[in-house]
Amino acid sequence: MNFSMSLYSSFFQITKQKHDQVFLMQEGENYTYYDVLNKSLQIAGYLLEVGVKKRSRVAIMLLPSPEFYFIILALSRLECTVVPVDPNFKSLALRHVLSDADISTIIYYQKFEKSVADAIDILESISTIIAVGQKGDLSDLYIDSTLKHSLYGGPFHPDNKQEAVIFFSSGTSGPSKGGIFTNQQLLKNAQSFYETMMFHKDEILCAQFPLHHFWGFTTVLVTSLMKGNRVILNPSFTLPSVPESSRGIILIGETTYFEALSTSLETMPENYLYGITAGGHLKSEVQSWFYQTFHFPIYRGYGLIEAGPIILINNDERKLRSIGVPLHNIAISLRNGEKVVSDQKVCELCIWKESLISGFTSNQDKLKTSLDDDGWFHTGDLCYQDLDGYFYFVDRVENRIRINGFDIFPEKMEDILKKHPNVQEAVIVGIPIDNRGNEKCVAFVVPKKLSQANADELKAYLKGKVPRYQIPSDVIFTDHLLVGATGKIARQTIRINAIHRNSKNNNISSKMEDDE
Repeated sequence: MNFSMSLYSSFFQITKQKHDQVFLMQEGENYTYYDVLNKSLQIAGYLLEVGVKKRSRVAIMLLPSPEFYFIILALSRLECTVVPVDPNFKSLALRHVLSDADISTIIYYQKFEKSVADAIDILESISTIIAVGQKGDLSDLYIDSTLKHSLYGGPFHPDNKQEAVIFFSSGTSGPSKGGIFTNQQLLKNAQSFYETMMFHKDEILCAQFPLHHFWGFTTVLVTSLMKGNRVILNPSFTLPSVPESSRGIILIGETTYFEALSTSLETMPENYLYGITAGGHLKSEVQSWFYQTFHFPIYRGYGLIEAGPIILINNDERKLRSIGVPLHNIAISLRNGEKVVSDQKVCELCIWKESLISGFTSNQDKLKTSLDDDGWFHTGDLCYQDLDGYFYFVDRVENRIRINGFDIFPEKMEDILKKHPNVQEAVIVGIPIDNRGNEKCVAFVVPKKLSQANADELKAYLKGKVPRYQIPSDVIFTDHLLVGATGKIARQTIRINAIHRNSKNNNISSKMEDDE
């Protein structure tokens, strides 16, 4: 008989060896391996009793917490598909996820009830609504620390090909889409990540990264459940105290977390080994500060919901700006169309079809349309590779601006612009100016003080810092930048609006933009 695994079955095997040892820690609360397993089996029994069907798709809208672990394991025991939802999603984004994934059950923290209520008011598919923490107004069903229920046991033979989780994209490059990962894909990817980083079984994962995000879910939750590493859940922007006897601590957090620490941290315990981050732009000065002050490297990685989900991870402190090398079972290349690029040119990152997911919740042809004739999936991300084989992220393909034959990547310019003392936020987009593909740069800037906003001053500030042709032709001051339903800056919507405005006025002014 073929040996099959799931999150639950993996953790069950580990618990037999470490049952009385501490597994989860959060704000002074400790849970042993047995505590976590026991609680998850009680919840599994409760969920089955209140109508959650085995192998159904269940949305969870939870903060990183022990309850997140309990419920994930319970759903894995019931062979359900987990659909983690960003708790910051408002009703429109949440409704899209619930509808697109054909969700029948939603489990949510009671504090998010307003968004849940607004999202499901017109959805007939939601049959089971369960609050966590305390009873909500939408249903009599809830899970809290007082729950006592008979354990759900019995024979368990999970299927490697069974859906394990559906990750939804943030929606920055179009409507949010759900990528389906099987048990085999998820566990194989986490195993490869674990081996690439050369984790030791006694090292502790200190997790600030959101568990609903595919990066936090895979690098923290899946890795710990599969390999048994102890986890500290850290919901704050501080550095938690850790056991002095620990072999070493790996700090996994968002880029904003490390930026916040860099402004407040005075000392760092020696047992903190290194940091890992992804999913955002980490400022080079933050990485440098940590390394020079504490000899604490912060490694960057790269992933996406169409494959992997972890694709690249760095583990070389000499190349801190790199997003790393591919995991050992993932093949990638840089390509210009269908032509392989072997030198250090900036080109599109492509992934071999064997690493792709089984499909999306909708628009199943999406993967096929992004595959070229040779079987390579085009990610839409521009990168370059150094002579040692390490990759560096540059920008999205659709963000690239072309001026007189030169390629401009706005992310670097935006970083420079945001260092100006009167700039709070900035986005630079390109709009067409002729029929030959030429564009001009337009900067949308949120000033800290409107009374001191001056377009000519900002252009002068960029002189000497970027080539002259990269300096934006127009600067528009606004009190906010447009964001999508998921809270991400809607760069392409901003670009479309700029094109419409330019075609109307033929000349974009540098005055404060009116709300529209």
